[in-house]
Formats: sequence, structure tokens, C-alpha cells
Amino acid sequence: MKSVWTDHASALKRALDMTDQLVRLPEGLSNAIRQFAGAGMAHMKKYGTKLETFAKKRGLRTNVTIGGQALTTDLPSTYDARDMIRVVGFDMTQSAAKSAYEQAGIGPEDIDVIELHDCFAQNELLTYEALGLCDEGAGEKLVNDGHNTYGGKWVVNPSGGLLSKGHPLGATGLAQCYELTQQLRGEAGKRQIAGACVVTVYQFN
Repeated sequence: MKSVWTDHASALKRALDMTDQLVRLPEGLSNAIRQFAGAGMAHMKKYGTKLETFAKKRGLRTNVTIGGQALTTDLPSTYDARDMIRVVGFDMTQSAAKSAYEQAGIGPEDIDVIELHDCFAQNELLTYEALGLCDEGAGEKLVNDGHNTYGGKWVVNPSGGLLSKGHPLGATGLAQCYELTQQLRGEAGKRQIAGACVVTVYQFN
């Protein structure tokens, strides 16, 4: 968050200045995190609230971890290739997948279940290829061979994807994270992928 006005002080300036004075958190964190983490720390210090209280009360666990994550943006090839597949983000997804795989020390062959952004059928097909589930151009064969559902190599969107929940923008990604967490905890009910231990979620926008 930052001011975009030049003729008067930002409405947030006072709050941000006070945050700078009161909160000693690592640089690089967003102001929102600094403010609310700072408020939480103040509550702990003032009232003795313990960090783990909410998690214990709600039965939350910390046995699901993020092994790798990546954020990418347009590459020169996005437009230089003059290819609509690249224009809609194929290379960005491919780059992010490669980075996340390397961080986690896995490859697509190690994945059990995937939640991906299926805003259009063709987008899902392209994402199979960008994630490295198959070679470029082989997405159709992957589907025909049944490798994107139960009994195949991967189960994609066991939550039902956007057809089952609509597309409430940011909530879409949170729903995917929730589904994958349930899968890892073995709490996905009839949707459960037996022995799911590695999952992936990709927004392809």
C-alpha cells in the first residue's frame, strides 16, 4: 500500500508511520501483514495471549507444509513468439512450475492430486502441458487416456473446479488451497485420493 496522491497526505500515512514506530518486523513484509501481525503481537504482550491458542481451540494442525512456491510474470516469449498459447500465460506457468518443483525436490511424476485454474476447458488442457504432466501438444491424449482423474496418473480438481463453485476471484484460490489441505490430511471424504502426499495448485491467469 502506498499513496498515489501528490496534493495531500495519504489517509493511510498516519497509520503507516505509527506502524513503523511500533512494529519491528523483518523488512519486505507487506504493510497489511506488518499491521495485523503487529496488533497480534501487541495483544500477546499486553494480555499474555499465547500464539498457539487459536490453533488448539479450533483443532488446527501444522502438519501440512509448503515445499515450494513461485510467482512469475510475463516473459519476452509471451509476446515475441506471436503465439496465443504464450499470450495467455503458458510460459509463465511453465516457469513457475519448474521453480516450485526444484524448491520442493520433486517432479510432476511425484504429484498425486492437482487443483488448477480451469476457467475454460482449453485453459485446463494447456495447464496440463505447462505443468509438465505431458509434452506440449499431448494434453488431448492425456485426457483420452484417463490420466487426469481417479484411476489415472493424477487426479485434477477433485473439488469439482469452477463448474462446482463459480469463480469468486480470490476465493477461488483459497478454495483450492483448502481442498488440497483436506487431501493431505486425509479428510476429503468421498473425494479423497488414497495416499495423497504431494499436491500442487496453480492459478493460470
